[in-house]
Amino acid sequence: FAGLPTLHLGPLTVDSARTLLESAGPERWPAARLARFHEATGGNPLAILDLAGEAERLAAAPPHTPVALTGALLAAYSRKALALSPEAGTALLLAATDNHDLAALGRACKAAGVGLAALQEAEGAGLVRLTDSAVEFHHPLVRAAVYGEAGAAARREAHLLLASAVEAGELDRRAWHLAEAAVGPDDPAAALLDAAAEDA
Repeated sequence: FAGLPTLHLGPLTVDSARTLLESAGPERWPAARLARFHEATGGNPLAILDLAGEAERLAAAPPHTPVALTGALLAAYSRKALALSPEAGTALLLAATDNHDLAALGRACKAAGVGLAALQEAEGAGLVRLTDSAVEFHHPLVRAAVYGEAGAAARREAHLLLASAVEAGELDRRAWHLAEAAVGPDDPAAALLDAAAEDA
């Protein structure tokens, strides 16, 4: 095939994502909501169509938080993650749940009985890239697959660990983690949401 022209397919732009979504349904997409949705899907056209119904839930969550994948997308992106050791899998789930603050992630990992160094295995598998200040996922859908593959109880436990690990001043992020960890009405989560609203 030497000499034949090659077309590299990259992610859709925000404008192209809007065109795709509006061609699939009559719903209007405000700029802020569309930008958040585009970030979560990484511009992948199949993910954009499959996860369009999740847009409202994504918009209500703090920035840079994951969406749980299902079906074929989940299977396609989760194979490497499923091959990791339990320690690396635990650290990777915590990172997928919230990689906003490396120090907080380190505290959550310690509380879970694993070290941040366990993520080196995930880096070797090509799932993440480790820097001095962040854990960067290879693609937003890899992160979403790690989060989606975990059971509901494991996700709740990850949120609970991170709620205790985030900085005290980040009331909205702490409240969101507590809410995601709750089963049914939860007074501490509600009180923290109220405090976050007052702070805002």
